[in-house]
Amino acid sequence: MITTPSYAYNQVITFGIKVFNQEGIQLLVILKMTDYIPSGYQLADANWTLSGSQAKRIRLHRFITR
Repeated sequence: MITTPSYAYNQVITFGIKVFNQEGIQLLVILKMTDYIPSGYQLADANWTLSGSQAKRIRLHRFITR
């Protein structure tokens, strides 16, 4: 969770998702992400699509090793 406490009703709360490459090579991948929105919460990000209680996003991403 990125938003620091304390929390209030109707407040926008930001969650973070970290994806990283452990292989040591450069990759170009399609990320298909699904997150579950708990009862009482609302999705507030236009980059995601809501279907029932599931938020979904598809993104092309390049992983570059360091």
